[in-house]
Amino acid sequence: MMLRFILPNAPALGAGLLMVLASFGVSAPAVGDVPPDIGVDRADLSPAVSNRYVALSTLKRAIFIGKERDPDTGKAFKVRMELSVRDTAEMVAGIKVTVVDAIHHADDEVVEKSRDFYAQDASGAVRYLGEHVDDYDGGKIIGHDGQWVVGEKGSKAGVYMPATVKVGDVFEQERVPGVSQNRAKVLSTTRTVKVPAGTFTGCIEIEEYDVIEKSTARKWYCPGAGLVKEASVERTIELTERVAR
Repeated sequence: MMLRFILPNAPALGAGLLMVLASFGVSAPAVGDVPPDIGVDRADLSPAVSNRYVALSTLKRAIFIGKERDPDTGKAFKVRMELSVRDTAEMVAGIKVTVVDAIHHADDEVVEKSRDFYAQDASGAVRYLGEHVDDYDGGKIIGHDGQWVVGEKGSKAGVYMPATVKVGDVFEQERVPGVSQNRAKVLSTTRTVKVPAGTFTGCIEIEEYDVIEKSTARKWYCPGAGLVKEASVERTIELTERVAR
């Protein structure tokens, strides 16, 4: 534990203390050492994500396939999303997290690679803590659109999935002012969803609203499986394969 000295209105004593610390080769604590407020107690976060609607602790790999339409040209193309959960937790912003690698293809060409960071709080809610993004064109990185890490530039931990859900619940999945702001609303908790990977029951249906892009999408999460389907005006993808660890 780092010792912090709080000495308000005591410049002389503070100067003396600095001299004593310096004589022992100890640096004074920097003001910037105080971690930023992220909207949740860091001590309550665990990399073990066992929430039944997300279930990263039991997932090794998942593949989604579907179609998307270019809103400008109207051209349709195939899309593929590959998710893989890393075997060991990593440290991000001083928090131990589960890392999910995502590779996005458009007509068999890689267009994005990302690393998404998750943790679960003491209540059982899954917190979204950021993503590192590489955008590709022709095999080369051309940008990092939507990249963020919790605690930077006013960003807070998002609620990716609450511990318990009921119809009408609203929660903020991404809380990054001016970069990524998503709000979700629970529409149903009793859906049956059929996708190439199988038929799932007791699923929840969520409508996500992108505050910045002014767009909406529907997503279906199922117990023990996590995300199985996503649909919007331009894009639909479905789970085709899920490999458990």
